[in-house]
Amino acid sequence: MQKQLDDFNECGIDPVDGLTDARHDLAEGYLCIENKGWYEDAGPICTQHWLFDKPACVEWRKERGLEHMPKPEWK
Repeated sequence: MQKQLDDFNECGIDPVDGLTDARHDLAEGYLCIENKGWYEDAGPICTQHWLFDKPACVEWRKERGLEHMPKPEWK
């Protein structure tokens, strides 16, 4: 539990409330969390509708050959 709290705090993310640190970009914070091994149940954060157009996510998809992926619809 302490490792999770430390990882999330390091990325500027509150594990309950989400982004809490204005110094971190939302997409970059969630990518930081994924790089530490914590994942959304719905899949990679940059394939989710709410962060899809953020520059960090556009770059993330480009690096993985997913730059032409259609934007997902709200569910």
